[in-house]
Amino acid sequence: VIVFGSLTHTAWFNEWSDIDLAAWDISPDRFYQAVAAVISLSSDFKIDLVDSDSIPSSLKAVIEQRGIEL
Repeated sequence: VIVFGSLTHTAWFNEWSDIDLAAWDISPDRFYQAVAAVISLSSDFKIDLVDSDSIPSSLKAVIEQRGIEL
């Protein structure tokens, strides 16, 4: 799992920010269970989980270059 977006830059993250996560190697039949688990982690922040296999290659490249592995 990699966090990307505003959370990776303290100057960008604020009270209106969401938390963006990208996941690798989650089987398709378990992905929505993972989304539900992630969403339930916080009522203070919106958390988005994206499947690395379903995002455009340009976004995947940015995530891999600038994201922070958890």
